[in-house]
Amino acid sequence: MKVCLVLLSAFCGVLAGNLTLSDIRKSWKGPEAPFMTECVRETHANPQLLVDFFENGILSDDPYFKCLIKCIQIKLNVMSSSGEVDAQAAVSIYPHLSLQLVQKCTKNLVEPDLCHRTYLIAKCVNDALAKRLEL
Repeated sequence: MKVCLVLLSAFCGVLAGNLTLSDIRKSWKGPEAPFMTECVRETHANPQLLVDFFENGILSDDPYFKCLIKCIQIKLNVMSSSGEVDAQAAVSIYPHLSLQLVQKCTKNLVEPDLCHRTYLIAKCVNDALAKRLEL
């Protein structure tokens, strides 16, 4: 099932245990790490923005950072170059994502700018996971 991107999905198992949003972000860094340097170079994004996200949860709305997110998602085959999101791929790559959450964050998303679309999906996923962890 094709859906419009990233990152991420509804949540599996987060409520069990003492999992934090910081733990989740750290688990996402692993799959993305092989592409970070290349995508920073391609997009001219400030690499500190990646550090800010993974360490502090700050999802910058900087245009270059948005394109960095898109670049990584394309390299991971989570998003196609035309903006279609492979929700199954996202769930298999990113720990703590669910198909439901990815579908929720991509359904009815109409945004022609793929960098901004990827950012909106990432923000939706991040916000949804943060809200669930507050419970």
